[in-house]
Amino acid sequence: MQPAEFIRKLGSANPQELPSIYIFVGPNKFTFALKEQGLKYLGATILQDKKVLDADSISDYIEIKRFGTHDYKESDFWNEVYAVPFLNKPRLVILNLGEKTDFINKISQSLEEYLSKRSFFTKVVILADKWEGYSLFLGKLVRQKAWVIEYLVPSERRLPDWVISELARYNKKIGQRDARLLTEKTGNNLSELSSNIHKLVLLHKGSQYITADSVRNFIDIQRNYDIKELAESIVNKQPAQSLVIANQLLRKGESVNKIIGYLRSFLRQDYRFQDDKDVIAKLLKTDLSIKTSLLSEDLALQLLVIKLSQ
Repeated sequence: MQPAEFIRKLGSANPQELPSIYIFVGPNKFTFALKEQGLKYLGATILQDKKVLDADSISDYIEIKRFGTHDYKESDFWNEVYAVPFLNKPRLVILNLGEKTDFINKISQSLEEYLSKRSFFTKVVILADKWEGYSLFLGKLVRQKAWVIEYLVPSERRLPDWVISELARYNKKIGQRDARLLTEKTGNNLSELSSNIHKLVLLHKGSQYITADSVRNFIDIQRNYDIKELAESIVNKQPAQSLVIANQLLRKGESVNKIIGYLRSFLRQDYRFQDDKDVIAKLLKTDLSIKTSLLSEDLALQLLVIKLSQ
């Protein structure tokens, strides 16, 4: 299910009938902040207290034990899962698998046993980049008795809308253009974006509106772009942004041949460019101008990205 459906189901659920296990799926690098927000909604439902949603940390309201693959000890983890908490207060035990989805095999039997029972106090939350590599039996149990929530990274175009909705949670407003400026400075790492949003909220306690000047003055992150973002900028017809990204890649020492090769492959897979003879001609002309030394590699790439994105 998607996060919005997860929140809706929590809103109508009886806390006593909630599942014992939740699996939050999506690349932690980009979606960790969204998963933490999901934990707050889960905590608010368990405790029947909406104050949890506004807390800086969910652990201010509910006991949490966190484990990662680097410090995982099976006995310690399952002791925490099966422990009866003080005064029977509800608690969360979180296992962060990250990219190590092969770790699922190591705990599959124990997960199967836990899913076959019922816990009234402890809820297990698994954070994983992907949910795969499990047995057929575990997969069947998960479908029947657990909730799997898929956290997708918003597209470049949707990021400003996400920023606007996040700031609205703090009763703050920001224009579409200023929200885009924030995403351009920060990138699509939602954890960094959330941190910057929190910073802007703290700096504007007495003001409802966040402006471009605030973003420029208080957000000093210089975004590191990659080749894929250059290709997406070209597809989205953003010549100025494409040139900024290309120049940064060149300053970092990225190979021009590698960049052009990636663009050629990327554009061939995009239905809008697959049969575009003009695009193919521009790529071939750029390649020829470099091989014949008609243009320097840097200048040839700069001209190419501008032409492709116009």
